[in-house]
Amino acid sequence: MENVEAHTMKLLGTVPAATMKSSAAAFYDNDVIYGRLRPYLNKVCKPGFKGLCSSEFIVFPEQPDLHSSYLQYRLNATDFVRFSSSLNAGDRPRVDFEQIGEFEIELPPPEQQKIIVGKIEELFSDLDAGVAALKRAQANLKRYRAAVLKAAVEGRLTEQWRAERKAKRTATEPAAKLLEHILAERRKKWDAAQLKKYANAGKAPPKGWQSKYLEPATAKSTASIGLPDGWCCATANQICEIGTGTTPSRGNAMYWNGGTIPWISSAAVNKAYVREAVELVTKEALKETTLRIYPKHTLILALYGEGKTRGKVSELLIDATINQALAALQTQGVSAECREYLKLFLFSNTRTCGEIRQAEFSRI
Repeated sequence: MENVEAHTMKLLGTVPAATMKSSAAAFYDNDVIYGRLRPYLNKVCKPGFKGLCSSEFIVFPEQPDLHSSYLQYRLNATDFVRFSSSLNAGDRPRVDFEQIGEFEIELPPPEQQKIIVGKIEELFSDLDAGVAALKRAQANLKRYRAAVLKAAVEGRLTEQWRAERKAKRTATEPAAKLLEHILAERRKKWDAAQLKKYANAGKAPPKGWQSKYLEPATAKSTASIGLPDGWCCATANQICEIGTGTTPSRGNAMYWNGGTIPWISSAAVNKAYVREAVELVTKEALKETTLRIYPKHTLILALYGEGKTRGKVSELLIDATINQALAALQTQGVSAECREYLKLFLFSNTRTCGEIRQAEFSRI
């Protein structure tokens, strides 16, 4: 049964006849075989050679007035599938010939059967060609999208704009100034948080408290990168506050039952935006674990996991917690346009997965 593909009438392969049991049934060149087991799978085909098949198949021998290909297509039709699927119930329903033999089919003259079969095969051939063309278009679109993103983050999409401004001698603030602003906002936020912490504790800030601030690591030499004029390189740590999450113990019902706080796993990055959470955690989980709530518009990057998600990036449109397989990137003091640019950069550089804490992947 596994050698016939469901619904497509395709024979996927064969096994040596020596492996067949004595109950195997013989078929010949123009016979049609039909799968009795789980008829909703619609396993029917015309092998086109002689051989043996499992007893799970019903063999329809070639008939003088019934074109075998016509019979194959007729058994493959949806009305017959509905009929055969309705005959028996259970996990492994089977039909027999007496049951399906009650189904009435239209029987054109033999010459018309050949015409019908020929037209079906012509249309199926066109359909196969269309599917193949669509797959090629999808592959080309994927390559085109990657090329556009690469061109964007390398500055090629703004070459003409920069040239026009240069010709008009229109001043443009260099990215280094933007980076200075981002770093100043980051430091300002840290100072405010520290002062608030001391105030809440009823203490005066100790001498030299500001020296405890750790400057984020800067990018290494960018001489070989070839950035456009006015651009600069920055590390993720310079423009983002980077964090991660955890998975609260599944064995602790207090962390999950009656939860109201969205919890996001790495599967969420398969979509460009996270609008809802499949699972919710409780306030107890937030208090007793390393979970923290990240605000909407935080970018989340899959650090590891299955190849289908690793390196992908998405954007939170809800406040949510995340698991340990994700990095949360909160941009510091930048515009929505800058955040979108970072997101596009990450889309074009999925290799950054696993390098998030050392990466030099943010070109501004």
